[in-house]
Amino acid sequence: MSPDDLDPKKEPESVPGGAEPPVPPPEDAAPHPLKEIVQPFIDLVHAGRALWAVNSTYFIEGIVYFGWLTLLAIFFNNFVGLNDLHADWMVSVLTAGITLAMLFFGGVADKIGVRRALLIAFFLMFVGRFIIVGSLKIFPLNQGWGSPLFYACLLGLLGVVLGYGLYQPAAYTAIREFCDERTSAMGYAMLYAVMNLGAAVPGFISPPVRHAFGIPGVFWLYVGLTALSFILVLVLLTKRVQKRALDVVAEYRRVHEQEGVEKDKKQLEEAKEAKAKLKGSKKYLMLNWLQGALLVISLSAIAGGLVFFLVTLVKLHQYIVQGAVIF
Repeated sequence: MSPDDLDPKKEPESVPGGAEPPVPPPEDAAPHPLKEIVQPFIDLVHAGRALWAVNSTYFIEGIVYFGWLTLLAIFFNNFVGLNDLHADWMVSVLTAGITLAMLFFGGVADKIGVRRALLIAFFLMFVGRFIIVGSLKIFPLNQGWGSPLFYACLLGLLGVVLGYGLYQPAAYTAIREFCDERTSAMGYAMLYAVMNLGAAVPGFISPPVRHAFGIPGVFWLYVGLTALSFILVLVLLTKRVQKRALDVVAEYRRVHEQEGVEKDKKQLEEAKEAKAKLKGSKKYLMLNWLQGALLVISLSAIAGGLVFFLVTLVKLHQYIVQGAVIF
C-alpha cells in the first residue's frame, strides 16, 4: 500500500465501467419509517432469557389473577356461606389490599434484586391460594362470617395480597433493568399486552374445568399455574442470566452515553468554527452595531420612562397640596 492510498484528500478512483463510486449515507439520515416500527419488535425478540422469563410468568399470572377474581365472590357465596354483600367485600379486600401493598413493596425489588423478589412473590401467592382452596378439605362449609373457614380464607387472601403487592413492582423493575433505550418502550407495552392476553384465557379454560370439577377444581388449576410461574423464574431467570442481562444493558448505556458525549463535543466544535468564521465578516460587524443600537434605544426608553414617572409624581404631589390648601 502506497502513502497516496492513505491520503484522505485523494480523489476516489472511478469504478470500472464508468459507474460512480458508492456514496455512504449521511450520518444524520432519517431512518425508514417501517424500520422504526419493526425494529423494536426485533430488539425485543433478541432481548434474552431474562426478559422472556418475566413476560411468560406475567402472562400466566394474568390467567390466574383474573380467573381467580371472577370466581371469588361466588366462592364465598357457595362455600364459605357469605351473602352477596359480604362476598363482594372480600373481593374488595383483595383488590384494595394489593393496591396498598404495592405502595409499601414498591422499592423492595431494587434492594433485594428482581429474581429474589419474584420468587418470594410467587411463593406467597402460591401459599395464599393453596390455603384458600385447601381449607375446604379441613373446615366445615357454609358456616358464614367468623367461621374457621372464613378466617382460613382471610389468611389465604393475606398471602395473595402480600405476594401480588410485591410481584407487580418487581415485574416493572425487571423491565427497567433488563431493557435499554431500544427495547424499554416495547418491553413495557409487551408486559401490559401479555397481562391482558392472559386475562382473556380464563373464559376458555375455566368453564370446562368448572363443569367437571366445580370452582375448587378451577382454583386448584390456578394454584398449579402459580407453582409453574415459580418454577419458570427459578429455571429461566438464574443468577447468571440476570447478571448477564444487567451487564449487557449497562454496557449499551455506557456506549450510548459515550456516543452522546462525543456528539455533543462535535456539535460544540462545529458551533465554535461557525462563530469564528462569522466573526470576521461584515455581517457579524453589522449585527454587533445593530445590537448596540438596540441596547442604546432600550436604555433611553427606560430612562425616559423613569423621568416621566418622576415628573408625574411631582405634579400629582403639587396638585394634592394645592387642593388641600383650597379646601
